[in-house]
Amino acid sequence: MKTLKKLTIPAIIALIALLCAAVFIPRGSSAKADSGDYYDESTKFSFVSYSVTYDIKSDRTMDVTMDLTALYIGRSSTGFIYYIPVNAGDRVRNLNAYKLDGGEETYLEYTVENEENEFIAMAIDDYRIKTGEVHSYRIKYEYAITKPVSKNNIYLNAIGFDCAADITTATVVVKLPDGLQGATCYKGKAGTDDKYDNFLQVGNVIYLTTSLPAYNGITFDFAFSEGALSVKTDMTPYWIIIGACALFVVLFAVKFLFFNREDITPVPRQTRTASRQTTPQTRWIPCLWAS
Repeated sequence: MKTLKKLTIPAIIALIALLCAAVFIPRGSSAKADSGDYYDESTKFSFVSYSVTYDIKSDRTMDVTMDLTALYIGRSSTGFIYYIPVNAGDRVRNLNAYKLDGGEETYLEYTVENEENEFIAMAIDDYRIKTGEVHSYRIKYEYAITKPVSKNNIYLNAIGFDCAADITTATVVVKLPDGLQGATCYKGKAGTDDKYDNFLQVGNVIYLTTSLPAYNGITFDFAFSEGALSVKTDMTPYWIIIGACALFVVLFAVKFLFFNREDITPVPRQTRTASRQTTPQTRWIPCLWAS
């Protein structure tokens, strides 16, 4: 029983710390979406439409809404994977997906995984073969750029370059904060420096409609005036530490209020005798054993 008492408090602290971390870990430099990880001819599909809206705030956080309509072509087509990069310390929160039925959001079976802190991977896949079928989906999430490359720029991969499906109609809408001074767009394969000027800017809102072959994407470079942008501090690690410290203080107090300290750490006592001792007196020193 004494051993159990000694181990209970550290074990509880470790367990609750793990639970706190699990609660705050997000379920995901610039936003990027890649689809079709397990793509080959047997699982071939295309996007009839790919519509994405980014509502970007001055603190570099953004609300992302995507409406996708997929045509499944391959004999084994069952779904696709949507990737969001988090390898630059960016954060993804409130990631959800729905099936669109007549424009209404309905239940959709999907899974979300964090792939080695590089990507948040959302698998839109119920393992049912859908060859020849057309399905529409909606994906929503919050994205935060926590370590910007430039203090006066936002770099946004509006449609990722690793999408293995052709996109018949791609529509991009970007709502930007005040202070926007210029917008540069690039279209093509990853690393392209070919500028694409066929987009419309109305105030702080960008509109673009185009088509994209597989493995082609769209990226933007938005320039802002000095001081227009900030960075939202991610408080998650601090809240975990504060919560763990508060829990430790509570458990420490409980230990001394409700546990008998003499039972936990007995101190042997020496009995004096009336006779005179001719040898040095033994001193008892309490020992603390770590286990």
